[in-house]
Amino acid sequence: MRIALARRDAGLTLLEVMVALMLVTAALLLALQWFSPGAGRSNVRLIGREVAVGLRSARTKALASNQPATFILDAVTHSWRIDEHGASRSIPEGVKVRMRAADQLNVRPREGRIIFFPDGSSSGGVITVMARGQAVRIEVDWLTGRIALDGGG
Repeated sequence: MRIALARRDAGLTLLEVMVALMLVTAALLLALQWFSPGAGRSNVRLIGREVAVGLRSARTKALASNQPATFILDAVTHSWRIDEHGASRSIPEGVKVRMRAADQLNVRPREGRIIFFPDGSSSGGVITVMARGQAVRIEVDWLTGRIALDGGG
């Protein structure tokens, strides 16, 4: 004779699985907010890197062509370019960019210039990219033409 025992299946119900997944998801979202940099900080850092790449491109152009190359920051069009007729790269709205460079190089009002020479040196300057309380500073050494990115995380 067989005795039928009331047996529960070993396992979890769908409701228990759903609750567990919701708890894990909530914990991951909290961890991501806690450990990842804010959107403003990463955007400012990214824009700062793009400007630094533009500066390095101007320096490389001067070295390769054996002719001076100019990085131009235009406050009127909110953009930058390499040399007078180079392609313009726009700077996103809400991002402020300030340049401190030699005043005698500024041919037009509200335009900053850093010149790179064929020997690798430059006229030097500092560019600051700012948004949402974050800032990135890009320094161009006049003697070596070295470009250093500082700040923003």
